[in-house]
Formats: sequence, structure tokens, C-alpha cells
Amino acid sequence: MSKGDRRDGAQPSRGASTMIIDLEALQNGDEGHSLGPYSLDAPVPRDWLQATLERTDAEVADEGRVTGEITVMSPVSVLVRGRLQAGFSVPCARCLEDAQVSADADLCVQYERGASVEGAPGAEDDDEDVDPDEPDRFGFDGTHIDLRPMLAETVLMAYPIRALCERGEDCRGLCTNCGANLNEQASADGGCAVCGVGGMVGGIGSVPGAEGEGDDIDTEVDSPWKAALRKLRTD
Repeated sequence: MSKGDRRDGAQPSRGASTMIIDLEALQNGDEGHSLGPYSLDAPVPRDWLQATLERTDAEVADEGRVTGEITVMSPVSVLVRGRLQAGFSVPCARCLEDAQVSADADLCVQYERGASVEGAPGAEDDDEDVDPDEPDRFGFDGTHIDLRPMLAETVLMAYPIRALCERGEDCRGLCTNCGANLNEQASADGGCAVCGVGGMVGGIGSVPGAEGEGDDIDTEVDSPWKAALRKLRTD
């Protein structure tokens, strides 16, 4: 059994309540100066999550939370185990309405004093085999451990390549001609109820009629759908 495992159901000692852990304060606050485990229960501010995702089109509505345990393995090694709870929304790949994304993740990170930040993006050799049973590794200096780089990496890794709104695969998307939301229309048969010709965005639907029948449609119309996609590309 490792030093980080609880024994006989023992509860963690007093712990940390922010994303920056003061190891000295933790141990000084414990009369026995034990190695822990110490509890971890800290809010992850909404503004911080939004700033972490600032280069994406994600929107964060609520703060997150990180909980778990901190175990001082040695004077140069600290193990943090727990869970991140966070979420955000991105535009649905079909209709551009909000698609909810969970960034919840289990955490198991070993912090080593003076070590390079191996867990950070780009710090590891892409060709190096990664053991899923081994904890991620980050470095720290002094008596403080900053959880933010590790949490930021975890949140960014949750960003999806493609997400759908709450309708899932039933989402009918936007009209390819006028940009109307097909989910708000009674039927998918016969094309768009607004313009009468459009099909679903993304090649799932198409302009009704035989090949070539829609050639006279003005493809230069700056529809809401085109404007929305252009904005996503330029932001």
C-alpha cells in the first residue's frame, strides 16, 4: 500500500481550499507535521475557466470544483489525487445552438520539486509510450504547488473536435440556403419551410430535386448560417 492510500478509513487532515497549495501552511497546521493525506476542496473560478478557453469558441456559465487528497510522499515529491468537475458549452456542429461539454476528469498527479513540467502540453516526446497507470508529472519550486497548469491542460483536453446540441443525432441543423433552424420546423420533408429549397447543413441533407435543379439559386446570399460560420473562423 502506498503512502497516499487511506488506512482504516482515516479521514484526511485539514487541507487546501485554493488552486495554489501552500505545503508549509498545511504541515504547520498539523500538530504532528504528518505526510497526510490532506484534503483538497477548492473552487475553480468561472472567469479562470473562461480565460483558459479564450482561444476557443467555448462559453463557461458556472465555476468548477477540484476535490481530492494531497499526500507528501517525501521532501521533494507530492501526490495529488482527486477529481475535477467543470463544464462549458460550444456551438453545435449542425445548428450552432449550445452543446454542453463535460470537463469532468479524475486526477492523479505527482509533483516533483525542481523537475521539469512533464505534464504540460508539448513537454513530452510524442513518440514516448505513456503508461496509463502512472501519474502525470509536474514540477514545483519552493513550498507552493500551483494546480492551475495541470487543471488548464485537463480542461483544454476536454474541448471536443465536434459536439452536438441536446438533440444529438436528431439535430437537423440549419438550412444550407437561408440559414433557418430546421429543428424549429414541423417536418424535414420537402426542404426548408422558409425558403423551400434548403437541406441540412453538413451534407446530411441536400437541395431537393434532381442533380442540377438548384443551379439557379443565388449562392452569394450572405445567409445567417454563412455569417455565423465566418465569425467562428475569424474569432
